[in-house]
Order: sequence, then C-alpha cells, then structure tokens
Amino acid sequence: MQRFREIFLLWAIVFLPGYFSAGSPGGASFLDSPQGLLAVAIKQTVFALLVIHLLDVQGEAEFLRSPWKVWSGKTLLGAGAIALSLLALAALLRALTVSSGQPFSPKSASSPLITAPLTTIPLLTGTLLAVAYGEEIFFRAYLLIRLNQAGLSSMPALLISATLFALTHQWQGPEAVFFAWISGIFLGSVWILRPGIHHLALGHAAYNALALLIPAIGTATV
Repeated sequence: MQRFREIFLLWAIVFLPGYFSAGSPGGASFLDSPQGLLAVAIKQTVFALLVIHLLDVQGEAEFLRSPWKVWSGKTLLGAGAIALSLLALAALLRALTVSSGQPFSPKSASSPLITAPLTTIPLLTGTLLAVAYGEEIFFRAYLLIRLNQAGLSSMPALLISATLFALTHQWQGPEAVFFAWISGIFLGSVWILRPGIHHLALGHAAYNALALLIPAIGTATV
C-alpha cells in the first residue's frame, strides 16, 4: 500500500496542474513566453531530482549510470530510432483519423519553433529536455520499478504506466490521449527491453521538437 500511495502522490503532482489549467508540463502552452519556458524547465528538473532521490534512497537509480553514455553513438542512434518511431505512430494515427472521415483541424497553422525568436531556442531546447527527462524518469523508470516491486508483472505494470501517462495529456483532447497511451506502451516496452534513461529521454525530446516543427502533428506532443 505504501508503494501505491507514493505513486499516487507523485502522479498527482504531474496530473493536477494540467487538469486545472489550460496546459500541462508536457504540452505546448509553455511556449507562450520565456518565463513560461523557464518555469516549466525548473519544475520538471526539480520533479525529476525528487524521483531520482526516492529511487536512490533504495539504491535503484542505476539506470542513470548506464554504460550507454549520454552522447555515445549507441545512445544517439537509439534516441533517433525512438523519435522516428514516435513520428511514424503520430503520422499513422493522423492518417487513420482523416481516413475515418473526421475533420482535420490542427490547433495551430504555424509551428511554434519556426515563429519563436532565435534567442529563445536554447531555452526551448533545455525545456524540452527537462520535460522529456522528467517524464521518462517518472513514467518509465520509477513507475515500472515500483509497480514491479508491488507484485505486478511487466505487462500490467506497462499498461498502468501508459494509462497514467496518457491521462496527463487529457487537456489536449481524446486523440492526443490515445496517442500518449500508445506512446507510453512503446516507450515502456523499450525500457523493459533496454533499461536506461538517456536514449528514452533524448528520443522523447527529439520527437516533441519534430512535432512542434510540423504543424500537422503539432497537437500530438508527448
């Protein structure tokens, strides 16, 4: 029960701000201003450090000391494969939506990354990385470790992790929630097969950057 209480409290920290406001740490609303970018970057960094601390207390933060160094060729290759896989999933979902007869109406006709001042690009990059690391450390590493410790096997733990991940994207609409759920299944499977945080977080951040660059899938950031 203590495991589930800790999980619920941490998830509430992620979920409730997005539920009671127009945006969430993983959405595009933080692009409105440099102050918004900085606030999200700080919040996500502090949250990630909190989760790492909780894992490290019990000696479970080994994933941060992966033999895959952050900028090694293998890590970057894995991150690229993850980003392209998420991009393919987003494109497939968009194609299925259009083919089913539903109207195609992206929320924005222009890319936030293209219209953003050049001076904000470094801050935006840092924020995307902070969001990706925060979400991967919590939804993949922490949740899957804790749910396994609570007695769940990999498949139920994966489904719960993906569902909680999807719910944090509810403000973006049903299509984004479904895409986040599918993405959660995919990213969680990568974690199970290849534990380690850097390839997941870098791939996650790279996909979100691509999604913001391409208005057609810009509403499907994860």
